[in-house]
Amino acid sequence: MDIKDFPLPANVGEMRALLAQFAYILPEDKYQAIMGVLDKIEAENGIQSAEQGQEVLAEIINMLGFGSQSNE
Repeated sequence: MDIKDFPLPANVGEMRALLAQFAYILPEDKYQAIMGVLDKIEAENGIQSAEQGQEVLAEIINMLGFGSQSNE
């Protein structure tokens, strides 16, 4: 599955909503790791560019096991 198949969330809230769709099937450690990524984004005042958003989404997709290690 290519990362381009996913709509780019516009904000952390949308990313949390995306994560919530997978929460029931995720091991707790993966869920907490992904939530940690989102907490870091919030602490850094959000996503500042589309490129940064794409990178974060790729990281989360990889953590969920749906992507390759590259977002190319």
